[in-house]
Amino acid sequence: MHLHHLRLIAFGILLVFAVILGSWIEQRWRRFKFQRRTERGRRAERDADEILEREGFSILERQASSLMKYTVDGEEQEAEVRADCIVAKEGVEYIAEIKSGTDAPNLSHAPTRRQLLEYALAFNNTRLLLVDMEAEEIREIEFPALRNFNRIPWRSLLRYLMVAFLVGALAGGFLVHRLLQSSAKRVKVRHLRRPGATLQSRPAVDNFSS
Repeated sequence: MHLHHLRLIAFGILLVFAVILGSWIEQRWRRFKFQRRTERGRRAERDADEILEREGFSILERQASSLMKYTVDGEEQEAEVRADCIVAKEGVEYIAEIKSGTDAPNLSHAPTRRQLLEYALAFNNTRLLLVDMEAEEIREIEFPALRNFNRIPWRSLLRYLMVAFLVGALAGGFLVHRLLQSSAKRVKVRHLRRPGATLQSRPAVDNFSS
């Protein structure tokens, strides 16, 4: 009986030790995977810089962030959206996303597609680049539904300017007309109050008084 108890205690100690060891190994493995993923991401960013610069792009900002506002049941909320980098070429700015692996660099990969759409909305810029680190290629992405998203509606703006010009011209013409009428009335009043007109009325007054 005593030996049986000792075996149970030993088994319990081994079980606790196995749990602690397993937890420690899991934490170390997660840390290793995180460090490996971070290092791979940094290496990919360095390689991406070389690819972008080789194609004539200049890097303006890395890990660029922007706030995207939205409403939930009428309540306004916001979320931070972070892109890999903002680049420029010939005066045009692009939002660039760096992807590596087998699925992520493809636009058929739903998370990548949604991520680029979110960038377009958050940064108010539909000029998107997908940097494929496996093929070492840069792909310019365009969503036809967003073609007019960040363009100025010149036709509508011109129409509004024309209407504003006509309204201003009519208001200005009416104001000038009123000013001319007011000026004409003042000239007429001055003409009636001339000294000659006053002198002609005096004899009638004198005859009446005599």
